[in-house]
Amino acid sequence: MIDYISISTVRQDIEYQYRQLHNSISFIHTDENGEEYTLDIFTHTETGLKIKIKKWTNSNEYYLEVKGSIHKFYKGNNYTDFNLLDLEKSIQRLCNWLDIPSNEWELHGFEFGVNLNINPNLILNNIINYNGYEVGTTRYANGGK
Repeated sequence: MIDYISISTVRQDIEYQYRQLHNSISFIHTDENGEEYTLDIFTHTETGLKIKIKKWTNSNEYYLEVKGSIHKFYKGNNYTDFNLLDLEKSIQRLCNWLDIPSNEWELHGFEFGVNLNINPNLILNNIINYNGYEVGTTRYANGGK
């Protein structure tokens, strides 16, 4: 199951996206080269997607970034089954909603997992390393690891 996704695109004209995302909070910033840009950041209330739109004042280019749960965007929750067909449909829905084709997005990261019907301690107690690093165990007050 894929849940979290982080994608971005650079576009010339995103007037439609601005209309879709009308309740944004705008900030004026200056980048490392001294150029001013407007940054609109908001969380879409229905889906929980975090959206960032950046526009340089002396350019027609916009940077659009979307982060959040693609599962929740598609199904309205994060706890039901979510298969590869659902993932494909959710990406198509997101692309249609923002009116940007899927081949124009850059994927920065995604989170995936599987639902297993086993005791999680079987896995947690036997992890030797993760991503090349030795795993240490932290025990939390509520009994979690």
